[in-house]
Amino acid sequence: MAWRQLSNIWGLACCAPAFADTSRRPSLLSASILFSLAFATKVTTVFGFAAAVAALYFAKEPRLARRLVLFTVAGMVIVLVATQLTSGNRALQIMTICAHGGTNRLFLVTAPLRLFQTAVLRDCQSLVLLVLSISGLLAIRPGQWRDLGALSLIASLCVLGVIMGSPGTDYNHFIDAAVLALVFIAVQVARKQMRMVTASAVAVSAIGIMLGLTFPHHAGSLEELYRDRDAAVQVVREGSSAGGPVLCQSPLIPILAGTRPYMLDPFMFRLISRSLPGAAEQMREQLEEGYFSAVVLETDPITRAGRRKLENITLGKRFARLLLGNYRESERYGRYIIFRPEQHPAREAR
Repeated sequence: MAWRQLSNIWGLACCAPAFADTSRRPSLLSASILFSLAFATKVTTVFGFAAAVAALYFAKEPRLARRLVLFTVAGMVIVLVATQLTSGNRALQIMTICAHGGTNRLFLVTAPLRLFQTAVLRDCQSLVLLVLSISGLLAIRPGQWRDLGALSLIASLCVLGVIMGSPGTDYNHFIDAAVLALVFIAVQVARKQMRMVTASAVAVSAIGIMLGLTFPHHAGSLEELYRDRDAAVQVVREGSSAGGPVLCQSPLIPILAGTRPYMLDPFMFRLISRSLPGAAEQMREQLEEGYFSAVVLETDPITRAGRRKLENITLGKRFARLLLGNYRESERYGRYIIFRPEQHPAREAR
């Protein structure tokens, strides 16, 4: 479990005594520190803090809610100032450029459908948890949706919907909602909410039947996946030892090869190049010159869907055309596609 999920869960746990019949007081200072640390790792984790504040107001504890807001906002300001200073005053500029994530109205409207499709094909475990928890929310007694657990789950699902409304997002963003869904389910089972258990069992059974009949998904074995990845890593090692940089769609491949990635985040690169067009010119010139000894992609630029993804979601406009105009596919290892530069006479002379 990532640090941000732990921070949010612990922050919510620090607030929990305010809603229990106990003499123990909530540790608002600890909660605010944990919420601020979660914010430092990922801005969208503010849903935990927002849910805690809303739950305190619903529990008629406005004084505690105001204190939590004061402490947490102060912590978040410190995080933003520290991040800005340590980044050479570039962090806020990058956040502003990337805030909308390249989205549009169509992506936002179709976000729930894309969330479901991604969960079906990439992360069935989270899908089961989300279906269980959503059916549980629909089955709880009136007024229980104001509980801390229910509010935090609802807030995380809302944030997840917004995130999935951005091009290029994937199932790794499910983890926040999945963790809170697990907590919510455990609490409801402990309360012996049989309506929730019954409704959830029916929903999960229906989802399981649908997945089995409608979305057959055949993934390779872990051994095959690792073998393909190791082959791509070897390509990077050979290219780097020969003196030429290797452009990889995934930064993990050069890191495993013991080299520095030429590009850390293709998705961010596209967003930045839209606001700062000059940022992409150098890479385009290098593609035209055959500067890279190899290009390792996980998206096929030859197919229409792959070309659209590369140009509209990750590496930006003209990338596929420049790549296919100056490089040729040399080999494939599972999902990894290797392109090498064409041997033009002008390049050989250099």
